[in-house]
Amino acid sequence: MLKKSDSGRTDDNFFGLPQLQERVALLFTLLAAILMVFLAISDFFLGLNSFLVLLKLGLAIPFLAGYFMVRKRVYYEPVLNVLLVIAHVGIFFNYVNNDGYRGPTIYTYFILIVVFAVLLRGWAKPAWFVGSLVAFGTVFYLEVQGYITVVRNYADIPSLYLDHLITIFWCSSFIFIGLNLFISRYKKQTEQLEDLSQRQTESLMQIQQVNEEKNRLLALLAHDLKNPIGTLSTTLSLVDEGFFDKKDLDKILLNLRDQSYHLNKVLNNTLSYVMTELEIETQKIEEVDLVKFTDELRKAMQVQADQKKQLIEFEVKGQTRVLPLKINEISIILKNLLDNAIKFSDIGAHVFFTLEILPNLISWRVVNEGVEIPKEERDEIFVFQAKTSYGTTQEKGTGLGLPLSKKIADANGFNLGFESSSFKTVFFLEKSI
Repeated sequence: MLKKSDSGRTDDNFFGLPQLQERVALLFTLLAAILMVFLAISDFFLGLNSFLVLLKLGLAIPFLAGYFMVRKRVYYEPVLNVLLVIAHVGIFFNYVNNDGYRGPTIYTYFILIVVFAVLLRGWAKPAWFVGSLVAFGTVFYLEVQGYITVVRNYADIPSLYLDHLITIFWCSSFIFIGLNLFISRYKKQTEQLEDLSQRQTESLMQIQQVNEEKNRLLALLAHDLKNPIGTLSTTLSLVDEGFFDKKDLDKILLNLRDQSYHLNKVLNNTLSYVMTELEIETQKIEEVDLVKFTDELRKAMQVQADQKKQLIEFEVKGQTRVLPLKINEISIILKNLLDNAIKFSDIGAHVFFTLEILPNLISWRVVNEGVEIPKEERDEIFVFQAKTSYGTTQEKGTGLGLPLSKKIADANGFNLGFESSSFKTVFFLEKSI
């Protein structure tokens, strides 16, 4: 959002038309001061009377003062209006002391037209245009009718021609430079607007996509939690009423335990994802024995693997080291990788869990045999997509685990990737140390 100061200027790098006019006005006042100095020098070398030289040097002073006032954040329009009054007074004195309508004073009117068109806003624009036109026309009329007498400064036509030529050069240079500055600033502003519009469109699309995915996540969670919780409630009620014998009860408890693994995983991943998105949880860094930490993680996940009669084979390459790690976040990643391998491996399969410790690198690899990841899905495997997936024994997944793991890995300087072939799938987590 743009912030306005008391002077009406904005404090943001982006600026609109009023700020564009203000910046161009700053340059116009400086150029006008320089123009007055050069015209005074020209008059001096042309041998015109000293009053004209001093008049132009005197006019340079208020224009230079106006430049510094606008630069010091004084609102430019009042300053510009005062300078236009001074300019018209100076033009009148230059007119009557420099050959009237025969002299080069007329060219200053076209500079004024540019100033009116480019820098003024609202009622001031037509008011100054009409007022200046009336003023010039009135002075011309008074001279033609003999009501005012003008001073003749030129000894011959060539001198008059030369002064006209010099004045045309300086005035046209002023207009050319001023208009080009305005156009270049306007072009820059247009590019900023287009860039801002594009970024806003991209942000809106991202927000819409995130909202859609979160809506899908809520729907998926409601669906996944509704049936198990409903079944648990009904089952407990029936147990209280004595509907089951011990054999049936053992089967029911086994089924409830399987469902509890799924529910626990869903809730943990959802909580971790939300906390990561909101960035409201700061994990502590702990000194960790890499081999001990990894083996304890393997033992915890072996309980889940036992449900499919699978074995997690743990291999260590290199000597153990004690390193500072965000242990909870690394655990989330490795558990999700192992859970993924268990889910997509057949009953009785082996999952290979490897820790490699090098002088400048630590790496975990989770390998499972099974179906190759389809090539069309590989680019989106770490993209958050709330959708149900099923393992080899119809275990449910929510699509949160791998995207969450990737987000955590990136946030902590780890590289999480995968390789997949028709024989096996390998997920790896590594970091330079």
